[in-house]
Amino acid sequence: MKLFFATPTAVLFLVLALVGKTAQAATMNGYLMDIQCIELCREAEPSAGCTPDGSHSFYSPQSHTGWCLLLPRCEASGYTLMSEFPTQEDGRHEILMKLAGDASQNTTVEYIKAGTAGDFPKVTVTYDENLAETEIDEATGNEIILAYDAVISDPWESSEKLNGDPTSQAVCPDSTAPDIEANNMCFRSDIEVSSFESNGTSIIVIESSGCPTHENMQGSKGSE
Repeated sequence: MKLFFATPTAVLFLVLALVGKTAQAATMNGYLMDIQCIELCREAEPSAGCTPDGSHSFYSPQSHTGWCLLLPRCEASGYTLMSEFPTQEDGRHEILMKLAGDASQNTTVEYIKAGTAGDFPKVTVTYDENLAETEIDEATGNEIILAYDAVISDPWESSEKLNGDPTSQAVCPDSTAPDIEANNMCFRSDIEVSSFESNGTSIIVIESSGCPTHENMQGSKGSE
């Protein structure tokens, strides 16, 4: 029987190889958009309703609907993730990633089918950075992530605001007290308040998880 002893250098290479194979999860929030509608809106004016449901892939991705996402030509074209907030002063959103490969495609279709036919709410995409690739969008020159084996989820599912505990609310003494970071603008703790700048104007975004126990109020949509 022969015995082999690993040198320190060999051990180092083995450790590096194992580390290199360790999954590194990354997440991004944004709005799902099919590539068919991306192409329909590339040259359209910001105010144009250039998709079958009348939304604009780059200027109103939050208004894109589940039924449009599942139209046969839209589904066959594949899906992208649009930025959660506008990236340009004119209010334009950009493509952050393509949901690449059969696994990502199937997962995305299943998620859309389980969601709403109306305005489709923002999503969280989780993917392994070690498996991801990049490509350049020829139309804009921007780098786009190609996310394989991506997992689509509702941002509220991972939020502490939906952990089942009773919600809380800050009481502001006057109109100067509301603050996003300090007291969530005095909204209840199951309301998400954020802000962004557009054309030199500060826009405050208020999103509600609805009533977590009522199916028709989930996903930031619906009415009671």
